[in-house]
Amino acid sequence: MNFERQLASLRAEYPGRFVPDFEPQNGNERARILVVMEAPGNKTKPDLGGSGRVSQFNNDSTARNMLGLLQESQVAHEDIAIWNAVPWHIERKDIRQNDVLSEGLSKLSLIIDSMPRLKAVVLMGLKAQKAEKRLRVSYPHVSVERAWHTSPLCYNKHPEKRAENVALFKGL
Repeated sequence: MNFERQLASLRAEYPGRFVPDFEPQNGNERARILVVMEAPGNKTKPDLGGSGRVSQFNNDSTARNMLGLLQESQVAHEDIAIWNAVPWHIERKDIRQNDVLSEGLSKLSLIIDSMPRLKAVVLMGLKAQKAEKRLRVSYPHVSVERAWHTSPLCYNKHPEKRAENVALFKGL
C-alpha cells in the first residue's frame, strides 16, 4: 500500500478530523528515514492558512527548524518522510491526553509498513518517543532513535539540542 491509500484509510476512519498530506518533495514511501513529530500544527490546516501537508516547508518555526536541521545535517529530502505521533490535527492541550496519543500511535504502523526502504525512525520529542518500545519490538530491523523536537520552545532556547540533532541526523 502507498501513502495515498493510508491517508484515505485514516480519513475514512476519522471523517471529522483533518489528516494532512505528506510533503510531495520528500521521499515518503521510498524514504529511508521516517521522522515522527507530535501532531499536525495549525500551519498544516488550509482553513487556517496552512499548506494541507506535514512539511519542513510550512510557514512556522518548527518547520523552519526542521528544514535547517535537514540542510545542516545534509539529509536529502528524498531520504525522509515526516509524519506525526497523532496523524490528525488536534488542539495542543489534547496531546497531553494519553488516550489521544495512544490512538494516534496505534496508526503509525500503517505508515511504517508502507516504507520498504526504511532504515531509521527518528522520534522527535517526548510525545513521539512514547512509541519507542513498541517500535523496537515490532520493527527490530529498523533503527529507532530519539531526538529533540524542533519547536522553538525546545530547540531555539537550547543550541546544544540543535547540535545533538545535527549529529544524530548526520549519522543516519
